[in-house]
Amino acid sequence: MFAKLVAMKRRLLLFLLLLLPATNFRAQTSSTPPLRDEGNFKPNERAEQIARRQEKIISHWNAILETAKGIKPDGTIITQEVLDATYGLLGARGYPELEFTIAQRRKDEPGILAQLRAVFPSDEITAHPYLLAPENTLEDQPSIFPFQKRMNFIAAPGAAWGGHHVYPGGLVYHTYTIMHSNLNLAKLYKNAYGISLNEDLLVIAAIWHDAAKTWTITWKPEGTTTKNEGQIVKAGAHHVLSVAEMAARGFHSDLIVATAAAHDAITEGTDGYQKVMGYLVAAAILAGKPFEAVGLKASGKSRFELAQKPAFAPFINHLGDADWVATTQAMKLVRPMVDEALKALAEYAAEDEAGIANRNWKANEIFAENGAEAIYHHFIAGRTQEQAVEGIKMWLLNRKR
Repeated sequence: MFAKLVAMKRRLLLFLLLLLPATNFRAQTSSTPPLRDEGNFKPNERAEQIARRQEKIISHWNAILETAKGIKPDGTIITQEVLDATYGLLGARGYPELEFTIAQRRKDEPGILAQLRAVFPSDEITAHPYLLAPENTLEDQPSIFPFQKRMNFIAAPGAAWGGHHVYPGGLVYHTYTIMHSNLNLAKLYKNAYGISLNEDLLVIAAIWHDAAKTWTITWKPEGTTTKNEGQIVKAGAHHVLSVAEMAARGFHSDLIVATAAAHDAITEGTDGYQKVMGYLVAAAILAGKPFEAVGLKASGKSRFELAQKPAFAPFINHLGDADWVATTQAMKLVRPMVDEALKALAEYAAEDEAGIANRNWKANEIFAENGAEAIYHHFIAGRTQEQAVEGIKMWLLNRKR
């Protein structure tokens, strides 16, 4: 009888020990501040709440801000006005929240469109419903300037739906990666070639290159984002709008050119060079600035080139932005697999409108906490579709316990 009691006691102790990690996990997660009135939350605010709960996002955001705050004005390229605008863009406390001053140019939009169409084919200037004013009744009339309010930097995804880093805090992850890529490449060039690059310029260019994604993209109630932000000269609208805002604020042309080159290599005699010239021309028109203000000079009818031969900074910023290449692959595969895995959990299995939204927001929270890129690396890379989904399912089940 005594032996049976001892055996039962041991089994009970073992059972309690097995429960202990799950109990501790539940205690930790229950102390996390819940979303206030989730059902009444505006999507951008909900995304911001998710992002602000993630230690990694806060750490990356602080690193970006502290790096920017470590920059001293040089009186020419990096002025105090540039730094203050950058702090406002990032959402630093004690600084006015950045508003896009080029939005004031909306009243001149017919003239702006006429200028753009005098230089570019009309099919290179497109828009989508989020960029159209409700009262806009002109047929085929794109609205270049978004009408929605800019979301806070920390809430923004890295791209529109279907792109890279599409989750709350995704823009923070992307900007953090580019900033460090730029700085590491600058150090490499110094070690390899003995060249000292302007690291402060590279930091500001990294932060500003996707600044207008906080304006052209918005979160939707169902947990998705804007699917099509429109295009300006065959680039996502955010790109030219970001450069235009820098021009409108009087940023130095060296900084503007480096930022404009994020998407394409500015190698002379290539399509990339001509694309960057197009971005700069469009940005100057949008900002209402002379072409010289964005580093251009005319080289013939409707053709432009840089007033000076490009420095290394635009090339470095282009290489830094290559983060989107691998991370787009990760996002495209991770989201549908996590969606499929979540359906295996009863509380996320519903297929009605509310159920799909619930699942999307849960996936957004998972991506914000872990990074979709890390999920891809640990569960998808080097595995079959079936193995990847099963691995994610098991991981989610273990998280839930």
